[in-house]
Amino acid sequence: MKRHRKKKSILYYSKTKYSVEERVLAEKEKKLAEKELQLEEKERNLAANKFLIDDTIHEIRKINNQINKNVSDLSKGVDGIDIYDESTYKFIHNTLKTLDANSSLLSIRMDAYDITFNPASMGKELDVMMGVYAKVEKVYKCLYPSKKEKNLTITLIGKSEKKFRLRNSMELAFFIIIENAIKYSPANKNIDITFTDEKDGLNVQFFNWAICPNEDEMERLTERGYRSQNITGKPQYKGGGLGLYLLKQICASNNVDYSLEKDNKIMVQSGVVYNPFIVKLVFSE
Repeated sequence: MKRHRKKKSILYYSKTKYSVEERVLAEKEKKLAEKELQLEEKERNLAANKFLIDDTIHEIRKINNQINKNVSDLSKGVDGIDIYDESTYKFIHNTLKTLDANSSLLSIRMDAYDITFNPASMGKELDVMMGVYAKVEKVYKCLYPSKKEKNLTITLIGKSEKKFRLRNSMELAFFIIIENAIKYSPANKNIDITFTDEKDGLNVQFFNWAICPNEDEMERLTERGYRSQNITGKPQYKGGGLGLYLLKQICASNNVDYSLEKDNKIMVQSGVVYNPFIVKLVFSE
């Protein structure tokens, strides 16, 4: 018996064709959206890189001027004086310490530049036995001029003699955290750095008041080029969104656990709302 196929209606074919066209259009829109996201990411990276270059050049000039001033002061100070005089000794000692701090600061700035544009350089670093407390103390002293400008107090709570096998880039991580704390803290406040020895390691906590990101932004802070909308456009908080991105890379390279947290406590100063911002580092033996 011969079977006859039921003919499809014109309406069926028109619907099917329309569905195919819709799918094609949807696929094109999806690809376009993906390209737009890629473009946005490239623009963020470009802006971040430009900021780093401009900021690095600015800071190098600034540090170079400070070093030149230190050398000039030292030359004038020791000309024709008794080097065994106590006040002279203190002057020379303090000036040399400032020179050493500026030299260290210059090295840290250049390390930040190198790691940003050549992340693979971290993998070539040699491990050294590093005293975390001593290194943090050294870094915050390098940032003394910035701290002084805002009349901030940096307090080291607790002390640790423990040393860990780390790479020199870890010094840059401490610099990023403390520089951020100084930048985002309101004037005349305290930055607390707490060291807690554990049986198999060391916990370090950095605390400061800041204009904190929204809760849904916290996880994005370590994205390259990302900055919280709460500080975007505020000239006193200029930045390229690179600091916490670098912190994440450095901690991973050194096998150091880190976390970024905000507290719900509130402080209002000059009409601006601040919350505690906390960075935690965990070093394991």
